[in-house]
Amino acid sequence: MPGLPAPVELEALAVPSEDGRGLGNDEAGPPARPQLCDLEIRTLIRRMARENPTWGRRRIQAELRFLGYEVAGLTVAKYMRRFSPRLSAPWRTFLEAHIRD
Repeated sequence: MPGLPAPVELEALAVPSEDGRGLGNDEAGPPARPQLCDLEIRTLIRRMARENPTWGRRRIQAELRFLGYEVAGLTVAKYMRRFSPRLSAPWRTFLEAHIRD
């Protein structure tokens, strides 16, 4: 059949790369996951969230981008301080206190 390479040509393509990571025809690329946020960015995220309590992750992400940091919105949400969802007494306590009156 015309167009098929000879077996010798296929063996030449299957030479391992110098670093031992597979075949030599693959180009080295960046690591699979980027480096996580360093301490400076994490503290900056927490400081912005503390000093601006009405800002959400998108606003903080936009401000970080304005300062030159490329951080994903989910990363910002991950490193923001989480406040307790229960800021007041539960409804049961409220109702029990007012039913007795």
